[in-house]
Amino acid sequence: MASKVETYWAGVAERLVIEVRKLSGTVTHNGERGRANEEALKGLMARMVPNSVKVKTGEVIDSRGGHSPQSDALITSVDKQPSLFAQTEEILHPIESVLLVVEVKSTMTKGEVDDFQRKVQKFRGLHHSKGYDMPLALLGYQCGTNPSTLAKWILQLPEADQPDFFCVVEAGVFGRKNGDSFDIRMFPATDDDGAVHVISDPTTRATLRRSGRKTWPAKGVHDLHVEVDAGRALLLFNERLLAALGAAGAADSEWLGAYVSPDSWPSVVYSLDGSEQIEVHLPQELVN
Repeated sequence: MASKVETYWAGVAERLVIEVRKLSGTVTHNGERGRANEEALKGLMARMVPNSVKVKTGEVIDSRGGHSPQSDALITSVDKQPSLFAQTEEILHPIESVLLVVEVKSTMTKGEVDDFQRKVQKFRGLHHSKGYDMPLALLGYQCGTNPSTLAKWILQLPEADQPDFFCVVEAGVFGRKNGDSFDIRMFPATDDDGAVHVISDPTTRATLRRSGRKTWPAKGVHDLHVEVDAGRALLLFNERLLAALGAAGAADSEWLGAYVSPDSWPSVVYSLDGSEQIEVHLPQELVN
């Protein structure tokens, strides 16, 4: 049985999808549609963070003349940091005022992953006078490929170029650095009894009733197709975002773990073998 927190975040993910679909129906230009989708994601993220911080855009600079590319979402402190460029619209942000950077993508393709890598290298090269290791995250709406290929792209990045955590909402995929490894999972949807829903015909979208939660697209897992739980992936992204802000002293987030229990959720786990090929590990619910 899904908890109230999980059910709520399933609703949040569903609202996001409705918003994106409405925008897609009114915006005909592909580039503008992508930007509209990204704005919807940024609006969602702005509602995630506490009032002590603010989501901004612009470039990050350092005291040695370094600067980043234009960034989608910079999370800065409202309560503690002075504003060096507040006399005009803030488009330049000293790195000391930035707590977290999130790159936002409408569709996660190999080109977008490569673009993220280039930006990460720029950010990692900036000098922070206080030695703060600024987290870098990646938030996407949909996959331009299957989840296993996306996982391979992320896992094959050099460790320094990987996001600290990422989520692709429509694919139900969440990943994060975990010590010396990188953990990437796709969360299948479950019914009220906790059973994973396998679709025999991936061209259809069978209705699954589970505490009012919507049916998500089927994703291929070996020769199976399962529905994904976008709400769980998005909830974990939110938990990691707030944990990063908590580590920076900008949020009280230690209690969140009591409401998030990913170890109890069935998940498809992706890893690389010794020859850099992707391995897909099925949950027990799909092995039997």
